[in-house]
Amino acid sequence: MEAKKKNDFKPKCHFEERVDGARLIYGRLVLSPLMAGQGEPIGTAMLRALLGEIEGTRITRVQFRNVPKGSATIEGVQESIYEILQNLKAIVFRNHLDGVREASICLKGPRCVTAQDIILPPSMAVVDTTQYIASVIKPINLVMEFKIKRDRGYNSQPERDFSEDESNKLCPDSGYTLYPYFSPIENATYSLFRFENGDEITEILILEVWTNGSLTPKEAIFQASRSLIALFLPLPQAQEEGPNRKKNPNPSRFSSPLFLLFKAKLGSLKTNKKDWALIGIQQLELPPFTYKCLKKANIKTLLDLLNKSIEDLLSMEDLSVKDIGLILNAVSPFLYR
Repeated sequence: MEAKKKNDFKPKCHFEERVDGARLIYGRLVLSPLMAGQGEPIGTAMLRALLGEIEGTRITRVQFRNVPKGSATIEGVQESIYEILQNLKAIVFRNHLDGVREASICLKGPRCVTAQDIILPPSMAVVDTTQYIASVIKPINLVMEFKIKRDRGYNSQPERDFSEDESNKLCPDSGYTLYPYFSPIENATYSLFRFENGDEITEILILEVWTNGSLTPKEAIFQASRSLIALFLPLPQAQEEGPNRKKNPNPSRFSSPLFLLFKAKLGSLKTNKKDWALIGIQQLELPPFTYKCLKKANIKTLLDLLNKSIEDLLSMEDLSVKDIGLILNAVSPFLYR
């Protein structure tokens, strides 16, 4: 039997998912067949992207009202302040917007306090509303205020104290900074299997992912792969623009308008240019910084954006490769409608 040519290897994906709890979802991706040597770099790159690039949302700052600064306990609350902070640190939120948001708890005891009691802005939701926070055992008013942030990795920069806000003059109250782990990935690993048939060697890559419920493993893998693609986008462009290279008379896909790239991928678009002109870029729910970069470049509607090429976006001031990946993700749903 002749060994397969390189072009004959067309990997296919098979995905399985299982909900193990309110804050634990398991997913398994099987990618095969791969050529010998392909599985290791793909698996390693995906693991690094999953563990380092995926963003999550956690509480980073807690303010207790009417509690003296430096107190270890709250009168009428069963748990110590340290225990309450650890419980708050573990709460998982579902949120697709960047920046810092504010939330609060305001209730009267006696009663059990859970994540369901957190008053959130409309753009956010708690993944598990049954998560325990504390028990109020006396008829007291318990008031807590939070700063909630979307980020990746560990929180390394403390949030500004509530007492520094102009609207907050209660300086004696106590505030605490939390240092949570933002990533929604609880665990990720991959396994590699090799099969030999004569001179032919193929590989099967199995990628396993556990998330905290704020997104599914399938969504996490999609985001990680998008992140890797965005990192490599400038490389073909850099090669084409080498110092001794003549201009290519045939424009690359990086110089084509974005809507042509999506059309090539989808076959046909379910919306037309008239609809795109009616959609403002604020509807894409992009991070504030990315949104400001587009506005600065006079991109106001989805039509303006889709008429730009990846080269145009790369040339914009302050717009990073990661931002371009976020833009591509945000545009896709509007073209599937």
